[in-house]
Amino acid sequence: MGSDLRLGTLCYGCGVCTSSCPIARTNPIFDPRQILRKIIVGKEDLYLENTIWLCSMCYNCQERCPQGVPVADLIFSLRNLSCRSGSVPQAINLQLDSIRASGKTYPLDEFDMKKREKAGLPRLKEKVTDVAMLLEENL
Repeated sequence: MGSDLRLGTLCYGCGVCTSSCPIARTNPIFDPRQILRKIIVGKEDLYLENTIWLCSMCYNCQERCPQGVPVADLIFSLRNLSCRSGSVPQAINLQLDSIRASGKTYPLDEFDMKKREKAGLPRLKEKVTDVAMLLEENL
């Protein structure tokens, strides 16, 4: 595993990360403490587990960790490893395809535009062209 993942060994299993996590509260499959335990024992294929993609990146776990374990950053590193290995969940690929096509993770339709207009908000562009340029530069 990458050297930055070794920071997970600072964890002593208090569970503050999991008790602070809004995702863990609603989805028992996601447990940051379990992810840290797997890092500590050196589970080599942890980046292949789909649970790492459930993290909302709110950083509650990281900000509240009494040991200063960069929990969210470690999960982000696992996601990077997953991307490099080509094992990204289909839902993530669909979002990326949508971003490439329109610049948005969720394409706005006429219903959305009418809701915006009712609220006194301006219509949004259907396509954000700058995003395609940014993706080309970084991929």
